[in-house]
Amino acid sequence: MQEMVTEGSGNIPEQSVLVLPNRVNAAIMQELEKALGGPGRVSWLVQNELPPEPAIMEYLQKTRASGLMFSTRRQTQAQVVERLRPFAAERRYIILLPGRPAQLRGTLSDYPAELLTFFDNSPIPALPVFCGMFHDSPDDTICTAAPCDSTHLRILPPVKPGPAQSSRVLSAWLEASADLLNRHSVIETASLPHLLVSALKTHPEACIIDGIDDSELTHHDLLVYAFRLSRLLRRHTTHRRLGIILPPGKLAAIANAACILGGISPVNINFNAPAPVFRDMVKKAGITRFITEERFVTKLQGFPWPRTRDLIFIEQELADMSGSRLSLWRMLLRMLTPEQIAKRLRLPDTPTPDAEAAILFTSGSSGTIKSVPLTHRMLTANLVMSQSRIDLTIGDRFLSSLPIFHSFGLTIGMLMPLVYGYDMVTYPSPLAARRLCELIRRYKVRLTVATPTLARHMFHLATPETFETLDYFITGAERLSPDLAAEARQRFRLNLLEGYGLTEASPVVSVNLPAPISPEGESSIPSARGGSVGAPLPGVAVRIMDATREDQIQPLGTAGMIWLKGPSILKAYLEDEDATRERTRGAWFCTGDIGKLDADGMLTILGRRTRFSKIGGEMISHEHVEQVLTRVLKIKPSASGEPARRIAVVGVPDSAKGEKLILLSTVHKISHPHDLITIRYGIMNEGYPALWCPDRILPVPSIPELANGKLDYPLCYKTAVEALKK
Repeated sequence: MQEMVTEGSGNIPEQSVLVLPNRVNAAIMQELEKALGGPGRVSWLVQNELPPEPAIMEYLQKTRASGLMFSTRRQTQAQVVERLRPFAAERRYIILLPGRPAQLRGTLSDYPAELLTFFDNSPIPALPVFCGMFHDSPDDTICTAAPCDSTHLRILPPVKPGPAQSSRVLSAWLEASADLLNRHSVIETASLPHLLVSALKTHPEACIIDGIDDSELTHHDLLVYAFRLSRLLRRHTTHRRLGIILPPGKLAAIANAACILGGISPVNINFNAPAPVFRDMVKKAGITRFITEERFVTKLQGFPWPRTRDLIFIEQELADMSGSRLSLWRMLLRMLTPEQIAKRLRLPDTPTPDAEAAILFTSGSSGTIKSVPLTHRMLTANLVMSQSRIDLTIGDRFLSSLPIFHSFGLTIGMLMPLVYGYDMVTYPSPLAARRLCELIRRYKVRLTVATPTLARHMFHLATPETFETLDYFITGAERLSPDLAAEARQRFRLNLLEGYGLTEASPVVSVNLPAPISPEGESSIPSARGGSVGAPLPGVAVRIMDATREDQIQPLGTAGMIWLKGPSILKAYLEDEDATRERTRGAWFCTGDIGKLDADGMLTILGRRTRFSKIGGEMISHEHVEQVLTRVLKIKPSASGEPARRIAVVGVPDSAKGEKLILLSTVHKISHPHDLITIRYGIMNEGYPALWCPDRILPVPSIPELANGKLDYPLCYKTAVEALKK
């Protein structure tokens, strides 16, 4: 029997309010009616264009319920408010019943944008109600339609009328979604070792396919190797952390799984990092031993390798796992239940979900790198949330080429296929565009993740058949340009799905997704919007706050600072109180990004806080200026093998205006005043103010970038400041 829990009754006011439940079915409707005092205290409001499900309409007709129907298209807000006055005079609670438009799993609410914003600026206060629907299994924890194992009805504090009423309702729903998921049993008892053992036992025939030699490793054999290695690692070290220096592939999966099963935090190291950064990582994480492969050490001559005695060579440790010995281990683990395996691994019966599970490092795109301890709760929550939004089946294939030291590479590229039984096709480098295209086509891959720059290189080498089976080509880490998105659609009939994430969010925050299937002419909740990064995952609360006032939520469509809250969001950096104090306020985390939410809940990223300048009272986005300059200077997309960035805009201090813009350019060989005049008129012809014109052009041989393809803004800023001193 489905469990129904109602909480927050103390938030119900005495006066009449517009009650806004994010979704309603017949059972929820009757529970809500009861919570509000019964039929005598409730009136129902139904939109003509999208009425609720038949069971609800039948109930309303059968009980001769008080209420009215209205049209958002044929009636004004004032007309509807006037018709509601008699209900308000009787101090009734007016419940706006949403219909059930076509939508993807995990969608936040059933309210189309036109309905959510219809009562903005009306004199009626709102009472948000969030309905969370859940299953008890990590395979399908979040659901948005019956049947489900439990339904939680949370009545939230009233929202005052005003221009930002819909923003505050949306914010309240998002926060309730995060809080309810955080309290769910799957998250409250999150233990990555238990989850991994159970998953590998449940999907033993799923496999990892090595893109170098096309060999396969089943999930059952992965469990065998990881089980064996975890016991060996305990002999090598008593430390709770181990560094892993390996590219994506079978060995990286075994090493990470072995650490997790052994209760050791894997610390995946960026093997592209220069020596000072590597030493900083080692110091911050307190690592003394490292897992790698002898062949990889030989190949990566330029890396500042630790002493040989500090290295654990994984292939040597597993050398005896072959032939009859391997068969024996296979048979043993096949006979054992997940609980018996957990006991042999000495996993604790009572997990601590907020204990450290892994450590990653931020990219340092806006400053020094920071150590991010990812807890069992954070990683499990992000897996559960991501799984709720995609439509894949056991045996479908991921292409995993992003390095494991990248948060997407760890969570989506490795853990998600292992936990949910997807096949994983691996390749050690995301730069091998030709081979990646071959692997996608040969193995009929359905999901992959890449930066737009890497996607562009793949498109140069792809054929129209390359991406036929690919349903999810997700891009992130840098802005998806409209021209690349258009090329994907025109040449390959492929929709690039821009997403947004950060290491501190474990990492996925939001993503565009393929459109829900709906009959022509019927209403649907959009799952993608060009220029946006899609809707937040269920369980991620997003607030858009005034950049100068942390207590002021911005109206829908208005830019501000992006703050996040939820079970997958960082609570504190590793031994860095200053950074933690700067970026957190209670359970909320400041991303440092500027963005906005629309009425469909779609998030748009406008840029990093460091990539904005305030000039003449106007906040100017460096990235927006770069987009305009790309058109003004007629900069064409880079060919394969060429640097993707040709220009970068930075803001530097200015005694007269506070700040001024400097253009770093590989397009210009010399700086001439005439070029600035041309740029100024070009910007104005595009419809933007002359204020957007750079104060100076600085020719450079290349635009500084980090190893992950992001702009190295600190180095760009330093280059500009030093040039101005000359």
